[in-house]
Amino acid sequence: MGVAFGKYEIIAPLGAGGMGEVFLARERGVSGFERVVAIKRLLPHLARDEAFVRLFTREALVAAQLTHSNIVPVYDFGEIEGYLYLAMEYVQGENLGSVAATACKRGSRLEIPLCAHVCAQVAAALEYAHHKRDLQGNPLNLVHRDISPQNVLLSFAGEVKLGDFGVAHVEQASLGDIRGKIAYMSPEQALGRRVDARSDLYSLGALLFELATGRLPFQGDSDMALLEAVRAGGAPSASSLEPSIPNALDEMLAQALARDPEDRFADARAMRLALSDLVDAAGLAQAAPVALADRLRDLYPERSSQQLPMVAPTLATPVGVQSTYPQAPARARRGPRWRAVVGGLLIGLVGVGAGKLLLNRRAARQGAVELPPPSRPVATVGVAAPAPASASGPPSTASRESAAAGARPSPARVSIHASLPCDVTIDGRSRGRTPLANLVLAAGRHDLRCDGAGLAQPATRTLHLPAGGHEIVDLRFGRINVGDLTPWAQVYVDGRKVDRTPVSLRLPAGPHTIRLLSPEGREATRRVEATPDHPVFIDRW
Repeated sequence: MGVAFGKYEIIAPLGAGGMGEVFLARERGVSGFERVVAIKRLLPHLARDEAFVRLFTREALVAAQLTHSNIVPVYDFGEIEGYLYLAMEYVQGENLGSVAATACKRGSRLEIPLCAHVCAQVAAALEYAHHKRDLQGNPLNLVHRDISPQNVLLSFAGEVKLGDFGVAHVEQASLGDIRGKIAYMSPEQALGRRVDARSDLYSLGALLFELATGRLPFQGDSDMALLEAVRAGGAPSASSLEPSIPNALDEMLAQALARDPEDRFADARAMRLALSDLVDAAGLAQAAPVALADRLRDLYPERSSQQLPMVAPTLATPVGVQSTYPQAPARARRGPRWRAVVGGLLIGLVGVGAGKLLLNRRAARQGAVELPPPSRPVATVGVAAPAPASASGPPSTASRESAAAGARPSPARVSIHASLPCDVTIDGRSRGRTPLANLVLAAGRHDLRCDGAGLAQPATRTLHLPAGGHEIVDLRFGRINVGDLTPWAQVYVDGRKVDRTPVSLRLPAGPHTIRLLSPEGREATRRVEATPDHPVFIDRW
C-alpha cells in the first residue's frame, strides 16, 4: 500500500541515482484536495555536507521562481523525516531521448516538422529563463547548461516541458560527472570558459541535429576524444548526412552550431522564430501539439491510455461505492523542523534526469514500494449483485419451478480497450473513460460509441452479447495528416465536415473517404486507410 511521507503518499518508485531517488506520489490537503506529483528525495548522508547544501540552496530558490508552460514547475521543497525533498509536476509521458529511440527501433524517425516544433517549445522555455529576473528586478542570468534529450519531457497530451533547471550550475569535479552530456556541450563550455545564453542555443542545435540526422554532430571513441572534438568545433552539415533535410533547416543548424558564439542566433527568441517558420512551412502550425500527441500514442499505445498506478480520484467516488484503493495511515503532524531548512535544497542534488520523472512500469514493479492488488471487488453502480444462496438448504421443487418461471437471462460482461483514452457511451448512457473492465450489461444488442478530444470521428460498434458471456472490445485509431494544399480548404470525412487545412485527423482504424473543397471551388476526394501504426499524409491534390 502507499507509504506516508508527510503530507504526501508515495505510490511507486520512478527511478534512482547515485544521489537520490524519485517517486510518484499523491499530495493531500484539506477538504479533499489532492494532486499527483513527482518527489525527488535526497539520500540522507548527502544532506550532512553543509557546503554541498549551501551550493544548491540558491538553485532551489531560483527553480521555484520559474513559471512557464514549457518548464516543469516546482511545487514544494523542504525536509520530512530527515529527507530533503523536492516536489514537482509529474509529467505523464516520456522523455525525448526515449521517444526518439522507440521510433528508431520501429524503423523510423520523428518527422522533421515535429522535431522543429519540440525544439521551438524548448527555445520558448529558454527565452523565458534567460530573461528571468528576481523579485527585486535584477536579472538572474540563468544558463541551463544541460540541454539534452533526457531533460525534454513530452506528455501524452502533446505538451513539451524542459526540466532540471539549476543542476547545470553545479561545478563538475571530474569528467565522470558530465558523462553522457559532452555531446551537447558548446565548445566554450567544454573548454571550461564562461558561458552565456548562446551556449544553450548551441546545445539545442546539437539536439535538433541528432533528431534530424540520427547521429550527433561529433563522435569520439572515448569521453576525452569526444570532448576534444566538441572543443575543436566544425560540425558537418546536416544535409551531408541526410540529403532529404530542407535547406532552411540545414542553414539553421549551421548557425546554431557555429563555434564562435557571435555567429550563432542572437538569443532564444530568434531561434524560436526560425524553428516556428520551419513548422509553418510544413503546414503543421496550430495542429502541431495534436500531431505530437498522436505520434506518442502511436509509439506507446498501451501506456498512453493507462491510468496512473493506484491513483484514484477520491472525490469522484460515487455514493454507495466503496473505494478499493488503500489509504496511507494517518500520521501525527510533525513540528516546524522543515521550515528551518531552505526548501529546495534538492535541485541539482538528485542525480536523476528529468526524463526519469515519467512513469516507468518496470521500475514500479521492481521498486521498494510494493502495492498489493485491491482486496475487495469494485462495486458496479446501478447493477444489483445476485443474492447469495440460502443457508437453510436447497430450495423445494415448487420453489425451483417458481424461480424458473420468473428467471431472467444471466447478465453479460464487456471490457473495452482503446489505443487512446476516449469516453464510452453504451445505448446513450455514459460508462466512463477507457480502459473499462467487466461492465455488466443485459444480454442482447447494445450500441457502443467511443469519442474524445482529438478524435475527428467517434468509433462505433454494435454489440451482441450472449447471456453469461464476456466480450472484449479493442478499439484502434489511425492518424491522417492533411497538409496546407490550399489554405483554409474545407475537409470532409465520410461525408461530414470536420475542419480546414492544415489539419491532423485522428480516426477509427479502417477505410475513410476524405473530401477536400478549396475556397475557389476546387475539389478532390481520396479513399484512405487509417491504421494504428502508419500515419497517412495527404500533401497534394
